Amino acid sequence: MQNLRLAVRSFLKRPAFFALVVAVIAIGVGANTAIFSVVDAVLLRPLPYAEPDRLVFLLGMSNGRSGSNPIPDFPCLRDSSPPDESPAFALDPPRRV
Repeated sequence: MQNLRLAVRSFLKRPAFFALVVAVIAIGVGANTAIFSVVDAVLLRPLPYAEPDRLVFLLGMSNGRSGSNPIPDFPCLRDSSPPDESPAFALDPPRRV
């Protein structure tokens, strides 16, 4: 209890230091919360699909350069899949490097 009184007294003597301590703790808690929110959304929660373990990412080749556009191969992939499965695709927007 005596240590608590000493701490309060020293903080009241130096209000700028007290404000700095509170600001640093607030920034630390906020950053920790933001990082956990991103990790939770990206890594910990399952994907919103029925069977997320069956999702694949196809990488196509065009003029000797790799890319993520396997649309010309999609009919072949669709025809070679089992009859009880229906493959689908989504276009990846072009990226400039």
